[in-house]
Amino acid sequence: MELTEAILNNLSTEERKVFRQLHELITKEHSLCEEINARKPRESGYFMEGGALVPCADEDDWKVVTFKFREDLSNVRKKIARTLERAVELDLDRFGVIQRQVKNYGGE
Repeated sequence: MELTEAILNNLSTEERKVFRQLHELITKEHSLCEEINARKPRESGYFMEGGALVPCADEDDWKVVTFKFREDLSNVRKKIARTLERAVELDLDRFGVIQRQVKNYGGE
């Protein structure tokens, strides 16, 4: 089923809350991915952060430099999976967007 404005307006408070939580979490996930990718190793072996040059010459450096972001990303993805489980409990998996995301985040 396609999620239309009319359908959104007829969702229960709990269903809207789940969609709102998913939106917030997916926005956070996107932001964390951008932070991680912004620190990828460059030819120069450095990237700029807060006006300072940070050494990042290879994949190992990148993993160390982005460890906290990766940890946060893992936690956000777990929260997304739990929120999607709640969406399925509320029968929101009748919407294609929820069906696709359940598959993306480890659901059935």
